Amino acid sequence: KIDLKLSPKIYKHLTKTGGYMAPPTAQKAVEQKHEEIENQRTKLMAGNKKFGLITVKRKVNQEDVWQKHICILNGAYMHFFKSSKDQTSAYNYYIRNAKVRLYDDEKMKYTFMISNRYNTAHFSCLNQKDMDNWIEALTDQIV
Repeated sequence: KIDLKLSPKIYKHLTKTGGYMAPPTAQKAVEQKHEEIENQRTKLMAGNKKFGLITVKRKVNQEDVWQKHICILNGAYMHFFKSSKDQTSAYNYYIRNAKVRLYDDEKMKYTFMISNRYNTAHFSCLNQKDMDNWIEALTDQIV
């Protein structure tokens, strides 16, 4: 066992170097994984039922915080991206057999919530029309 204390800069460089020094089969696997990641958003966009900006209520340090995300509704999941440039989703929310209801919030307008068998998530939209479109798309997608 060897214990090394490395600066983050050196550690990052060493982890990148490992990919270049990997045997050809391992290197191919690394490249394939990167390609899958790059194609995730493209695949989701190709079969999406709804796409757009949505604000999500999240717990951060035990406090409720509203965070804006790009969301792609595809299949049984809502896929959330932190920015329009991200290729992989930051997280997903399962909507199969979920219930969609309007929700009143003191801080945000145009809010609704989705309850699945695991938990409840709260969302806010830019305006009434956008909220109606999200609820309609979700209702159509939930089986």
